[in-house]
Amino acid sequence: MNLHFPVCVNLEPVEFLFQDGKPEEELCCEKAAWRIRRELWTLSSRVFSLWNSLVDLLPNIFRVLVTKLWDGFITNNYERFGSCIFRQTFEYSNRFCSLDRQTVKTRQRICNAVRSSQSIGVLGRGPIEDMTLISNVMDHAVMFEERFLQKVVPPTHGDNLSPRESRVRDVIIFVHGYQGSSGDLRLFKNTLLMKTSGLLTLLSTSNEMDTECSIHDMGVRLALEIQSFVMTGKYFESHWQAFGSC
Repeated sequence: MNLHFPVCVNLEPVEFLFQDGKPEEELCCEKAAWRIRRELWTLSSRVFSLWNSLVDLLPNIFRVLVTKLWDGFITNNYERFGSCIFRQTFEYSNRFCSLDRQTVKTRQRICNAVRSSQSIGVLGRGPIEDMTLISNVMDHAVMFEERFLQKVVPPTHGDNLSPRESRVRDVIIFVHGYQGSSGDLRLFKNTLLMKTSGLLTLLSTSNEMDTECSIHDMGVRLALEIQSFVMTGKYFESHWQAFGSC
């Protein structure tokens, strides 16, 4: 943060000359006091201007400082507090009911387990912390968010959470170099297909007409090409026709 003060002040040492080319006895006390008073007024007016400029900048300094500190606070505490938030769902009709003893005990056990876990201890202290509220790790905040819904969905049984049957396929994307073409690596691709069964390959053609643009644009086009290749099922056709393009 750079601060620019519009007032230029020369704070060099002030030397008072009592001689002024005249005999010392002719210089009265009143004249010496007047000269000192004039120099002090000049210096104070400059300092006052500088002080007013600083006071005018204080709101901007405060706003920028708070913004930077707040961003740092969120960044450093996102991981810490993200693992200490637990959500519970209740029926809307129970929004004014007090918690039963079993729920309180369950929450207490969760708090003790979180605070005693190694993941909280290794995080260390952040640059901004309230040492009065969080004097040690065992005082770390654990939050329980209560959501009240009109209709609570019953919990899903474990049998319904089993993974669906799927087939895993390996996909290799061949990308040509600068001012290259999609056929530069076809020989290596076909050799790989003959030795490996069930392998999906793609010779990228999205950037062969324009290899001098930005890396970002070429990456976007390549990503869209791969997505279309996988989603439309064109890999089956390219897999069986690859041997004819050697």
